[in-house]
Amino acid sequence: MLGTVSAVINFFTSSHKRTQALEDEIKERSPESQKTCLRTLCLTRWVEKHDSVETVSEFLPHIAEVFGNLKFDKDLETSSKASQLLSAIEKSEFLIALQTFNDVNSPIVTLSRTLQQPELQLKSACAHIDHIIMIFVKRREDETSFYEVFKRAEEKACELGIKLEIPRICGRQKHRSNVPIKSKAPLEFFRATIYYPFLDYRISSLTTRFKGEFLKILPLEELIPAYSAGVMIEEIVLAAKVYKEAFPSHNETVLKNEILLWHNHCKSDPFKSVETATDALKIIKSAHSSSFFPNVTTLLQIFATIPVTSATAERSFTVLKRLKIYLRVNMSENRLTGLALGNVHKEIETDIEEITDLFCKSKPRRLESLDWSIED
Repeated sequence: MLGTVSAVINFFTSSHKRTQALEDEIKERSPESQKTCLRTLCLTRWVEKHDSVETVSEFLPHIAEVFGNLKFDKDLETSSKASQLLSAIEKSEFLIALQTFNDVNSPIVTLSRTLQQPELQLKSACAHIDHIIMIFVKRREDETSFYEVFKRAEEKACELGIKLEIPRICGRQKHRSNVPIKSKAPLEFFRATIYYPFLDYRISSLTTRFKGEFLKILPLEELIPAYSAGVMIEEIVLAAKVYKEAFPSHNETVLKNEILLWHNHCKSDPFKSVETATDALKIIKSAHSSSFFPNVTTLLQIFATIPVTSATAERSFTVLKRLKIYLRVNMSENRLTGLALGNVHKEIETDIEEITDLFCKSKPRRLESLDWSIED
């Protein structure tokens, strides 16, 4: 399904003439629509991918109408591709898969936006994920959950002038068995072949991604002063064993007593309102307490560097694409890192005058730097 959606989007974005034809069709048939074009499909970003597929689903009747006009175009490539894509989007399997994708991924879009927050804690992330998995499990167990998806697909099929039908089924399969369904009605068939497998895939992928190492290290969050109420020392020690090689002391008794002392220390005024691991490390450093809590400091440093998702790392890749242009090919790694950090953390104020002074004083230069605003 995503391959067909990507082909449809690329067909229009690769030609201004095709894009203009679709835009004119949307303005004529849906003048109230704020969207007038398709969005490029990004397979690695959840939110953008969902928006692209949702836009194609919304404009599907307009896309089919443009394909119907372009298949008689004088250009052989345009007419051939338009005919092929029109046949692809009018298939029942594509319409069901399109509505299933939008229905199942709608809760994940909100989850994806939430997980991209840099300050999100692991416990909160796991709570959100458990809620989404519970919703999917309930849909999997409820046979009526597919009715609404099938109804929307039928409406799209009616707009395209087609009828939802199951594909041809062989009486004897050599390489795989036929789907065990009670009847050959389209509702039963597509629920068993498209809706349930897609739900199972989403449940499995979320469980695999967020239920492994996350659950083992989750008790480390209780080292943060704001979450230290009702702490279980044994759970923290068990979670700390995952990173035991990084400890200054490998003695379990020493670690327990240090954690207990740390939680008593967290009840004091500067610590009790701290809600993140990075803030706790800053206070430890400012109070010169790292030598009193070496193991706790190490655990907080590890916990602060464990990301919930790879969104922050992916943002740095996007920044690198903007910075590493052909004019900066010979730029050193130190300067590139500084530019990337400055681009990511825009909230940090920079003094241009100070940067200019540092640049001028870094090494002797043939061009003398003078203040031209001062008259002789």
